[in-house]
Amino acid sequence: MKKSTLSLQMPGRKIIMGLLLFFPVIVSSQNSVFPEKDAIWCIKTDFQPRMLLYGLIGDTIINEKHYSKLYLLNDTTLNIDENDEYIGAIRTEERKVWMYPRVCNVDEEFLLYDFTKNKGEQITDIGFMVEAWPVVPIFVVYAGLPPINILNITEDEFKRKHYILETAMDEDEWVEGLGSLKGLFLYYPMINTGQYTNGSTLVSLKQGDSIVYHNKEVCDQPFCWFGVGVEDTQQKQTVTLYPNPVKETLRIDLGEIPLPVRFELFDPQGRITYAQTLTNSHTTVTPPPHSKGLHHYRLTGSDGTPLQSGQLLNE
Repeated sequence: MKKSTLSLQMPGRKIIMGLLLFFPVIVSSQNSVFPEKDAIWCIKTDFQPRMLLYGLIGDTIINEKHYSKLYLLNDTTLNIDENDEYIGAIRTEERKVWMYPRVCNVDEEFLLYDFTKNKGEQITDIGFMVEAWPVVPIFVVYAGLPPINILNITEDEFKRKHYILETAMDEDEWVEGLGSLKGLFLYYPMINTGQYTNGSTLVSLKQGDSIVYHNKEVCDQPFCWFGVGVEDTQQKQTVTLYPNPVKETLRIDLGEIPLPVRFELFDPQGRITYAQTLTNSHTTVTPPPHSKGLHHYRLTGSDGTPLQSGQLLNE
């Protein structure tokens, strides 16, 4: 990765940029203050909007410390391939969570969560990440954040502590075993273009085979827009796909939508079974035989903008 740096006009803060890519419902519990492996976060961002998937799997050693690898996923599995982007590594030690981001000019970890404090105390030396989407995903990593105040600490039915926080720009809530209810990272409602958004929301967390968190107010299924519980009403239907059921080939008419467009099929478990980049407004695709059955489809623009989603039956 080519190294570069960027400083934004935020006095007193060291900023490093790298190209990387409520009312909650909790349905299970964990003992650790943070997942250590086999975890998938589904996060809704209000800029565009879109859904993101992050996966924690695999081991690595950095500066003689043990980490789990963090990926930006392209589907709801942890079967890592060339379409998943390795964006950093996470480790937990003595109720503190550290992240070593895979960004430019970074040779140290930053503190992501601190679950050692009590009500009325402050959390210092914390870092946070801001996402931006001009064309490709950008994460801006801030260090030297002003102290975070712990307003209150509560406990849910699973005996997990909830930390109610007051940050420099917003409020947040951390949950043991989950992280921030705004997403995997401590997000701030800002992007590097100077525009503002309402930030991010954690939709769900899957660990192993269990959904351990699901915010049903965002979506009635844990993985919206990723093949499980796709709702046709979320986007304006502007693309024509026919025939449905699909016999051997599928015709896709994109109309006036700018090219290229990515077409994906997902099985009921959220696993991607077919993908193709469409470079013609009138395209015929031939899904492979292994993708037979009921599928969800998703169409996204070249910048990741969701265009349309729905269901297809491949016979």
